[in-house]
Parts: sequence; C-alpha cells; structure tokens
Amino acid sequence: PPSPTPTDVRLSPPTIDECSSRKLRARFRFSAFVSGRRSRQWRLASAPPTTGRSWLAVDRSGEAIAYDPTTDRIESDVRRLTALDPARRTLGLATRPCRRPVWALANLVWLDRVLAATLDAPLGEPPHWLELRRLHPLAEAGPPSSPEVLAHHTRHQPTTWAVLRAGSIEGTITWTPIRPALASWFDEGSFARHCFASLPDLDIVVADLHELLGVSGWRRVLSGLARP
Repeated sequence: PPSPTPTDVRLSPPTIDECSSRKLRARFRFSAFVSGRRSRQWRLASAPPTTGRSWLAVDRSGEAIAYDPTTDRIESDVRRLTALDPARRTLGLATRPCRRPVWALANLVWLDRVLAATLDAPLGEPPHWLELRRLHPLAEAGPPSSPEVLAHHTRHQPTTWAVLRAGSIEGTITWTPIRPALASWFDEGSFARHCFASLPDLDIVVADLHELLGVSGWRRVLSGLARP
C-alpha cells in the first residue's frame, strides 16, 4: 500500500549492510519491517531522540522490536509507536484501539483549516467568525451558531471511529486526511492514529493562531473547540 505515515517509511526487510548488528540479524524470523527517520511518533520513552534511520520489526504473532543502528540498541517496549501500525497491518494483525475521541480529530482538522484561511487572508485582516465557523468539518448548515453552540454540537456527535472509517472508505465522509484506499487497509485503531499523525502538531497550530488571530479572534476559536 502507499506510505501510511508522514515519516519516511519502507515496508520491506533491511539488507545485511543496513543490519550490521548481530542482534538484529539474529531476529530475522520477523516478517514485517518498517524503517523511518525518528520523529515525534518514533521516539521511545526509554531512549533519547536520535537522528538517522531506525527499524521496527514484527513477527506474525505480533511480537515487535525497534532497532536503532546509531546506538546498536534494541528496544522491545514499542506498543505506543505509531510506526507499529503499518507493520501489523502488513501481516493482517489488528492494532490497538485509539483512546482519543472523534471530536478531537474534528477539532484538529478545523484548526488546520482555520490556520490555512488565516494565512491566506491579507496581513492584519484575519477572517471573521462566520467564515471560520463554516470551515468546521461538523458545522451544520443553517443560521450561524455561536462558538459555544458549535463546541456543544461537535462534542455530542454520535460518530465512532468505525463509522468515520467506513464513511472515508465509501466517500460519504470527506473531511478525514486519509485516502479511501488507505482507510480500507487500516483497521479502526490504526486509521484513527494516522488521521492524527497526518495533521500538524496541535501546539504549533495553537501558537500560530494565537498570534495571527489576536486575542478576541483566538478566544472565539478556542470557545468553539469541543472539550470533555
């Protein structure tokens, strides 16, 4: 399938040259390999960030390890790595459920759209609330609503990850960042995580919008975000 993550990923076994470590060569019983440069999704809790390429290997029972050739280190606690998803799906294995709600994705998609619209607007003239509200993926047609009403509507949407994935596959839901073919290849958990991974980091978007929209504009957008 096409690359499922924004990192540099390859779904193929490494060569012997790439696996100079005897440790990893001893693990060649593994059936799926994913390689990629370390990013926010790749970092392990017990290892400091490094540069260069790392390997993630998974066998058909689901056992997985990560190998960093720069430190010649193997890490077995890889359950929280986003890169584990494509390796497991390659072998037809299920992935862990996503604990984040659908409305959290709707928040992030909306903020990304708001940032794009704000950057396209003339300098010092950010879009008005009515325009920003229409960019929300779950905004209802009809009279414009207040930020608080929008947040309430988003928070109480009955949509589940299963429904969102099915709609993305069928083309009835078009606001997710995952293409239909890839949504079909993922299961619910991996689909959800890679939706989030395909969008900009929340902290960066929030910082940019706070500066570009000004205090009152950002306050309205903030009030329109769904919360627990």
